[in-house]
Amino acid sequence: MKVLWVSPNLNHYKASFLEKLAVNTNIELTVLSGSGRQMKGDNYFFSEKCFQLNSVGVSKSKFGFSKKVRAELKKNLALFLYAMLLKKKAFKKGHITRLISYNHPMVTSNHGQTTIIDKIITKFYYRLYDRIIFYTEKSCLEMVAMGYIKKEKAFWANNTINSDEIENNYTFSYPNESQPTILFIGRLIANKKLTTLIDYYKQLKVKNKNLKLVVIGDGPERNIIQEAMSEDNSIQWTGALIEEKDIAPHMVNANIVFIPGHSGLSVNHAFLYGRPYFTIASKTHAPEIEYLIDGVNGYMLGTDTSKNISLMSNFLQSIDKRSYDNAYQTGKELSVTSWCKKIEEAIYTK
Repeated sequence: MKVLWVSPNLNHYKASFLEKLAVNTNIELTVLSGSGRQMKGDNYFFSEKCFQLNSVGVSKSKFGFSKKVRAELKKNLALFLYAMLLKKKAFKKGHITRLISYNHPMVTSNHGQTTIIDKIITKFYYRLYDRIIFYTEKSCLEMVAMGYIKKEKAFWANNTINSDEIENNYTFSYPNESQPTILFIGRLIANKKLTTLIDYYKQLKVKNKNLKLVVIGDGPERNIIQEAMSEDNSIQWTGALIEEKDIAPHMVNANIVFIPGHSGLSVNHAFLYGRPYFTIASKTHAPEIEYLIDGVNGYMLGTDTSKNISLMSNFLQSIDKRSYDNAYQTGKELSVTSWCKKIEEAIYTK
């Protein structure tokens, strides 16, 4: 089956698992990509080894309104309606075309908050698409239960990263108890709450002088990390790392992965390495946060900073092997092989 995958933001995470989809399934894949999120710390990886890539120099924010993209195809209302027109034309010529979306459960327009208009637009899209593939099983079940989409049109495939690359570069192990280390991995942008990260680290450092912080990533708020490094040489900033062979040595040494702000695929990244994930509760977390089970494979911290610091400090002072085992077991359930099978199943189901 021929599939055109429309991706306004084809970063290295997405390109990596799309390669797996092209290689491991009976899908002939073509990817239409934009130039992504400008100045947001993304790293891009364009490859034509496994799929055909058509790249247009249009940013994610302008992707749905671009004449360039409409000339190829689309993904917001203007482009979506154009896709419907192309589908009808194809049908008249005897070709069966399906419109499928792989996405978060709800359209959001107000900084992650869902409005009445968002709900109406979500139902509108779900009624017109042939099927929707949700990022998590929970999201899929909830949208069906709330009447946003018919059961027969709803599928799910756990959003993930290239677990095969991790397996090629890492063998599960427990961290070094004598050198407690906190790891941050992600784009250095406002919604990651980097000032909170540094504030927590300073308070935890008072309780444990041997503590270390490693920051992997880059972005417009790198100055927050650079300033903290100038005051404390126990903070290490690696910049952006794409290859798992470069990330693995830092994950091996990490006791926990801590992203105080918006959490998405960093959750998968932590669990695939068997590292407990810590974050602060927020309504704006991505669906991947559903993989976190509080007190089992990590912690969903509350609003009381002093309690959070006490909990994290106690956790860092000893190796609770159950938490690491649980995190690693969760990671096994998020493999890229499983993702490919679920995507193929959703596409081929009649």
